[in-house]
Amino acid sequence: MHLPDDIRAGFRGEAGEAAKTGGRQLALFLVAVFAVYIVLGVLYESFAHPLTILSALPSAAFGALLALWATATPFTLMTTVACILVVGMAMRNTVLMVDFALNAERADRLAPAQASSGPPCCGCGRL
Repeated sequence: MHLPDDIRAGFRGEAGEAAKTGGRQLALFLVAVFAVYIVLGVLYESFAHPLTILSALPSAAFGALLALWATATPFTLMTTVACILVVGMAMRNTVLMVDFALNAERADRLAPAQASSGPPCCGCGRL
């Protein structure tokens, strides 16, 4: 098919706006992760603890997307919100684990390896 040069195919309206903002979403996501890292770094006064907390992000996002794929659910606005909530819950659990380990390390004067493994089974000192 030989079309004239002045005829062009492209997205218009909402589809055009979505195509324009598609590349910006990745940059926005990376800026948001960096901002979360800075806030967690200020909160924990450490460079390592925010990385520990943010390490839950890839596996939680992969699990949410894998669940969508396994159930053949389309990626809509509602599933986007659900994925964000799943990632938020995973991050919250990681924050609680880091807080528990830091409290055990500081209050009970435990070594970092002992503080992260949990409390003793019966008070005998063994794990």
